[in-house]
Amino acid sequence: MSEQGKLTVVSGFALMLGSLPLMAVYSNFIAWIIPAGLAIACVSLCGALARRFSRGILIQALAMLTALLMLMTVFFRSGEEYLGIFPSLGTLQHFADLVTRASVDVNTLIVPVTVNTQLLFVTVLSIGLLAVVNDLFIVGLRTPAFSGICFLTMYMVPVSINPESTAWLWFATSAAAYLWVLAADHQANVLRFGLRFTGSGHMVAKNSPSPLAGPGTILVASLLAVTIMTAGFLPTTSDGFLDRFGTGGTGGDSSESQGRVDPWVQLRGELDRPDPVDLAYIETDNDQPPYLRLHVADRLDETGFRPSSPQVSGQAVQRANYAGQFPLQLEPEGEYKATVTNMGLTDSAVPYYGQLTGMDISTSWSYYSDSATVRSQTETLSEVDEYSFTYQSYDYEADRLREAPDSVSSDFAAANSLDTPHVPELSTIVSDLVGDIDNQYDAVSEIHEFFSPDNGFSYDLMTAQGGSSTAILDFLEYRQGYCEQYAAAMAWMVREAGYASRVAIGLTRGTRDGDGWVVNSHNWHAWVEVYFDGFGWVPFDPTPSSGVQNSVAFPWSAPSIDDDGEESDSETDNETQTEDSETPQDSPDFDLPDAHLPDAGGGSSAHTQSDAGISTWWIVLAVAVVLFFVPATARILTRRSRLRPSTVGGESAWSETLDMLTDFRRPVAASRTPRQTAAEVAGFAPDGAWAIHELSSAVETSRYGLQDVPAGHLPAAVSALRGQVKNHVRPRSRLGAWLWPRSTWLHTRSWLQRVRLTIGNGVEAAGARMPWRRSQTR
Repeated sequence: MSEQGKLTVVSGFALMLGSLPLMAVYSNFIAWIIPAGLAIACVSLCGALARRFSRGILIQALAMLTALLMLMTVFFRSGEEYLGIFPSLGTLQHFADLVTRASVDVNTLIVPVTVNTQLLFVTVLSIGLLAVVNDLFIVGLRTPAFSGICFLTMYMVPVSINPESTAWLWFATSAAAYLWVLAADHQANVLRFGLRFTGSGHMVAKNSPSPLAGPGTILVASLLAVTIMTAGFLPTTSDGFLDRFGTGGTGGDSSESQGRVDPWVQLRGELDRPDPVDLAYIETDNDQPPYLRLHVADRLDETGFRPSSPQVSGQAVQRANYAGQFPLQLEPEGEYKATVTNMGLTDSAVPYYGQLTGMDISTSWSYYSDSATVRSQTETLSEVDEYSFTYQSYDYEADRLREAPDSVSSDFAAANSLDTPHVPELSTIVSDLVGDIDNQYDAVSEIHEFFSPDNGFSYDLMTAQGGSSTAILDFLEYRQGYCEQYAAAMAWMVREAGYASRVAIGLTRGTRDGDGWVVNSHNWHAWVEVYFDGFGWVPFDPTPSSGVQNSVAFPWSAPSIDDDGEESDSETDNETQTEDSETPQDSPDFDLPDAHLPDAGGGSSAHTQSDAGISTWWIVLAVAVVLFFVPATARILTRRSRLRPSTVGGESAWSETLDMLTDFRRPVAASRTPRQTAAEVAGFAPDGAWAIHELSSAVETSRYGLQDVPAGHLPAAVSALRGQVKNHVRPRSRLGAWLWPRSTWLHTRSWLQRVRLTIGNGVEAAGARMPWRRSQTR
């Protein structure tokens, strides 16, 4: 491997090592390290190829950036690419949307976060750009000291986001990567001086370590160890990678982890627990408390509902104005107080009942009126032992809701909860369902009743897997799922009908225990909130009550129906889940079209490929296969052209012989005569001696004779010699001579050099004719 090749490899692997501090930011190491590694490999490989054919730094940079852009296009497709790998304007717009969404996540999520599409895009793009800069510093410009900027950037990411996660291990990896680069560059500089000798005069092999490498390595390792130990013993509040594994070796239990930042992921994980974990004990003077709200998912795009960034500034809970959320057309049933004793809550949002009127908690918590949530950017509930709040409860009567106007202009949050992705098939379903209804409450009730067991819907934590690549399509087809699918689907359909809606994520009221309620991890739940002008956000729960622990029946919505078709009693504590209906019934009113609908869930999901995308991948695969065999095909065509009976001669047969020897890794120096070449070949392939002697005699006669000799026997001689040489080389050389003939690459590189020289001479000659150049030579 050449000097530049070694430095390229070191540059790539060192950057991979330097990117490990991102483990303190993301909860899933594999989800981001593999795409990032592929980006680094792609950039490094493209840089090496660019340096092989050009020494211009600008050309190398452009080649690596182009390769990175095409890789990002393949990884994060929008469906509008050319042949699946060439970006279009729609691709760039999709990239801009991912960056916008990632900026929102950066401002709202708490580390360690779950890797999602937009954060993965920014991470891979950033590491790819650093790979370009790192490669140019180390290999292109040979200024490896500046590569420390790249490693410092990677280290500063977790430091700037979460100073408590800056464990000494991340400093060690970044420092080791930087020292690796400096050592590799220094070794390359030493090798340029020529042969090396020890102090006793013995020569050192080219690839052997330097005689001074041992003492130097010991000195650097000692200094690095002292630096790390000094940083480790300094007073700090570090809670980094090693600290998370200090108590149990597996990251500790969920009650102590701060990694729950995606409410959808948290909901799924808690419901999948085999044994529930108590989260809180709540004492309240309300005999029938409603659900506990924590999060609101009000941003809807092709991937489903997600929490949006706050549209208003947070207000300290002690001084917040809660009146904006109160229904103007109703009087509260009463005002109640609740005291919460924390037993396992670790969220960055505070659960509360009904319409909040006040809260007693630390000043780091803020109330956001647009989502009616209480959150903190600096604290989690794991640091709160107890808090209390006051709230109001309302009874939304159906007749009163039916009188509400359709306007949402009076509420800012409702006006921003109308956006819906354009899905024609879903529009058709909603139009058939509520197209003839001109009243908001009746339309919402019709959509709510659509998810009843009478239409074949059942509750099951195991969603049915169908032939579609999207979860919502499988859900609407098999009609089996849990609260995530029901809430997201109903809220989407309500928006499609033209009314503001969002998904609330929180907890059911729990199980009665003495004077209070015990809420556990199986009480996690999601439901729908629909905005009615004058009444505010009204809750609806489309999930069959049989699967919801301690569910609440809302009197203003359709009766809560279990999977057996019977009304459930809202007063009864549903501590165990009943079995769902065995076979979902087909709804007689709707036929689900074969739509390619987006995923309804709000968690991380990969980009879904359409049928056109699948065919594009087949095209890309076919093109890749063709390109793979291009060198072999070109070599075969060249051989046939040289040995064509009508044109074959001594020179063409000898050229084919030399290329054949090059392909089998038996190249002959250009300074050797044909006789010297024949003697060398006969030495390692004696059975082909007669053939090589005939070929050498033919080329000598062609070069020095008055006329060319008859050449009809030369193709047979070349073929015989090829067979004998092939028998005396390793299998790897045979395979390389067939698939990737070296002579083809050498001829291609020589041609490119001639083209570059011709272009360069032309540019220089054109510049010499310019007036200002002529004036300088006078």
